[in-house]
Parts: sequence; structure tokens; C-alpha cells
Amino acid sequence: MGILPSPNSAMGSPLEARQSPILYNMIYFGIIIIAVIVALFLLWQLIRRVLKLPTPASRERRRRTTAADIRLAEMTYRLTAPETEFLAWLCKNYRVPNIYYFFQNAQKTYDLFADAYRDVAAAEPNSRLLTPLFSVLEKVNRHRLAISGMRNTQIIPVGQEISLLAQDKRKLTMTLRVNGEKEMRFSLPIDSPAHTVLPPELSKISIFFETRENVMVSVPVRVLTYEIRQGTEEMVTAHSTNIFSYIKQEYNYVRVNLNCTCVIAVKSSDTEAGDTQYVPDGDFVPARLIDYSGKSCNIVVTDMAPAVRQRLIVQVGLEKSWTAQFVAAVLDTADNGVSHIIHADFVQMDERTQNYILARVNGFTEQPQST
Repeated sequence: MGILPSPNSAMGSPLEARQSPILYNMIYFGIIIIAVIVALFLLWQLIRRVLKLPTPASRERRRRTTAADIRLAEMTYRLTAPETEFLAWLCKNYRVPNIYYFFQNAQKTYDLFADAYRDVAAAEPNSRLLTPLFSVLEKVNRHRLAISGMRNTQIIPVGQEISLLAQDKRKLTMTLRVNGEKEMRFSLPIDSPAHTVLPPELSKISIFFETRENVMVSVPVRVLTYEIRQGTEEMVTAHSTNIFSYIKQEYNYVRVNLNCTCVIAVKSSDTEAGDTQYVPDGDFVPARLIDYSGKSCNIVVTDMAPAVRQRLIVQVGLEKSWTAQFVAAVLDTADNGVSHIIHADFVQMDERTQNYILARVNGFTEQPQST
């Protein structure tokens, strides 16, 4: 008689039967965990891509300048036709992003125009692009200053030198040491006059300072108290929103100290184009051009004493092989007992001379050597 099979032999032992559902559950949950991890990884990659996508505002800033932007700039900066043509050339050749935002950054604007000047001057020193380059730069800078007026004293940078008139009418220079949320602290100079000449506590005074953009700022503030901190005497004032500013001058002065000659000029005739012609009234005398800006200059001369509003013809060697000539109107004179110091505005100047001076004033080229 054969041995009959066990009733459980078809599905294994009772222990194996109990372990099978546990094994299946572990595999099932393992698959779920792996699927969740993969899903989270894919979701994270998607989030990273979304975060890297530029926002509408950043896309607007980074997009290329369009013809519509040029037309808007023409109206905003009141550009002439040659200036508009130059701006379009500049944006195209230097791939300038949206100029509405780009020109708000003074340093980027300066670097762009400096690069353009050097490239153009190297390729064609007398290029017709140089004159509108400087006039567009001037208009852009003036517009930026006009719309970026200081609204309160909390944005005055620490370290800014500040001036005020003391009680005895002497000018006192201080340095902004702390610009806090509720007050400003100015360090008084070590050699400042006695307390009797300083503004009394709770009095209202006007402080003055000049920004890096040649903007003069006047601010009425109230003196709160005087304190000594870390061995330094400080004037503590309240903040103010009553801020008055004006552009001191359009250009910085560049000291050159160059030999030149000059002569008093008289009007000879007017051209058909409406330009006035000037001729020398006497002989040229030796002088020195000590500095110039984009609009005016200062000359020292011994053998001549021009009157205010008289015209001068000035000849000066700006480069070794080039003597420039321009006409200037006398604005003011001073006498030091030996020579006359003449401050004069440029009246007539050819484009080459004008572009040369503006390149020096704007720092696009190295300073000339004194002669």
C-alpha cells in the first residue's frame, strides 16, 4: 500500500504559506517607495527648471533693445537726428539690452560709452560718430540725475563729507559716521572750534554736500545733541525729507598745465550758416592753459588783461603734432599781482578739439603730459 500525499503538500508547508503574503507586501511597498522617490526627483527637477526661468520683469530687462525703445529714447532724452542714429548704431553693434533699464546704471552706461569711444577712435579718429557719442552720454546722465533725486537723508552713504556754517560763519566740515533709522551721527574734526560756535541743541541748520555725480545737495536738519563716542565728538541730528539739489557742473575739470598762446578777438563777420567769425585784435601772447572741462577752461596770462565778456582766440598744442584753436568768452578774471587768471567758456571749437577734450574729461583716454 503506497503512502498518501499530505493534504498541504500542493501548496508547501504551513510556514511557507504564512510567509508568502508578507513577501508580496514587502515587494509591493518597495515598488511604491521607489515610485515615490522617482516622482519626488522628477518634481524637484521641474521646480529647479521653473526657478531658473526668468520672471517677466527680468525678461524685460534682458531683452535686446528694439526700434520702439530707440524711438522712446529719442523723445525722453530729446535727441537730435544724428544722436538717434548713433544710439541705434550703439545698441545694434554692442547688443545693448533694454536701454530703459540699462541706462539707469551709471557704471554700465559709462563702460559702454567708453568701450564705444575707444573702438571708434582706434578705427577712425575723426569719425562722425564721436560727436553724438558725447552728447548722447551727457543727455542720458542728466536725465538719470533728474529722475533719481534723493528723497530722504537715510540714503546718504556713511563716510560722506558734510559742510555747514557754524555760528561764527566759519565753514565746518564733518563726516557722516552713522546713518541710523532715527538719527544721523557726524564726527566733528579734531581741530573744530569751541562749542560756543557750534549750533545749539534743538536748533535747525542746513547741511551741504556734493555727490559723486556733481550734484550739490542742501538739507535742513535739526540738531538733537552732542556726544562723545570712542574718543570722537559727534553731532547727532534727526533725518529729513526736505532735500534740495542741483547739478553743480556738467563736467569735472581736468588739470593739464599746457603752454598756449592767446589774443583778444573781435567779431569780423557772420557766415551764411549764422556762425560768427572772429579775428585777432593784436598779437598772440604766451599763456598757460591750466585746466579745462567740457564747457570752459582756466588760463593764466601775464601780458594781457581781458575784460569780462571779451572773446579770446586760444592756440594750444594738445598733441605733439597738432595745435588746436578755439574761441572762448571771458566769464571772470582774478589778479594775483603777477599774472591774470582767466575763467572762460568755450564759444567756438571744431569737432576734433571738442571730442579730444570730452574724451579727456570723461576719462576715456589718459591724461596729457604737461608741456
